[in-house]
Amino acid sequence: MKTKLPFHNRAFGLILVLAAISLGLAGCAGSDSEESGSITIPIQEVQSQLGYSDSAGTNSVNRPTDDEDDPATPIARSVVIGAIVVRSRTLAEGPYSDQTPITDLENQLADDIRDSAQFISLVNLPSAEETITVDLPPAAAAKWQLIGAAFGTQPANKEALGDTETQDSTNYIGFDPRFLSTNPDGQVVVLDSPGVPGSEPVTDLTLSMKRGCLVNATQPPNGCAQYDPGNGALVVVSAVEIIDVEVDGVSVAPATGSYPIFVTDASSANTAKSQLAGFFGQATTSGVEVFTTHQQAASQSTACAASTTKADLESNCGVETYFTPIN
Repeated sequence: MKTKLPFHNRAFGLILVLAAISLGLAGCAGSDSEESGSITIPIQEVQSQLGYSDSAGTNSVNRPTDDEDDPATPIARSVVIGAIVVRSRTLAEGPYSDQTPITDLENQLADDIRDSAQFISLVNLPSAEETITVDLPPAAAAKWQLIGAAFGTQPANKEALGDTETQDSTNYIGFDPRFLSTNPDGQVVVLDSPGVPGSEPVTDLTLSMKRGCLVNATQPPNGCAQYDPGNGALVVVSAVEIIDVEVDGVSVAPATGSYPIFVTDASSANTAKSQLAGFFGQATTSGVEVFTTHQQAASQSTACAASTTKADLESNCGVETYFTPIN
């Protein structure tokens, strides 16, 4: 029986994902259990998106201390990464992503990941390894996709991913936005739109990790700025710079002033919410996308930290977008 969860705990399907992993560990379905080799995922690339640095060869945490958030970046102490066999979505619907309607994630992703637990790995951070290896879904799986989630805790094992403490500490999520497949030679290839596996092996397996701003309603991660249709308001947590907001693909200006909006504390977060509150109800066809930078992240450059204009922030800091579909 499926359990309907409150909107915040359904955001991007993460809570259902974690519960499905923990429930699915007892076994996987059908032919997906056959031997099929393994895939290698560059864990250092994932760690670098989570505030870690290996520039000195030490895999150190780029923060004031090894055990706290910096002003713009929540600390990740573990990450779960792996392949999910996708049966619930057609090629026309496309892979799971942060733009997949939440109702689709609730109804589809939990079922898919429950049958894919054997292809998922839990890694404590920081990791000195350059890569991690997880089992490869077989050719019979037809199509699959990489997915990841990072936590502020270190679960004892994959079974503990369904625990409330783990769920509430989810601070990043990520997808590789492609359908992948395993060819008869055991190679990973991209599944193109007609459903035909490509001929060239994939060599760029990675994940784009983003803050899970809607996962925990009471304590969103540092640096969040994302629209929450559950309460019709913006979730904003310092430190973050909002450099644009698009409603149904059209840029909207703040009620007063202009972008960027600098959010450095609770007071400026409330100001940002009020400055943009009048626009969200206008979204009817697509959704709301918030464009952000994070100049107070410890990993940012001096040029980023000194930026004061939208153009400079875009150029020096790197832009992260947070899209909420309206469905």
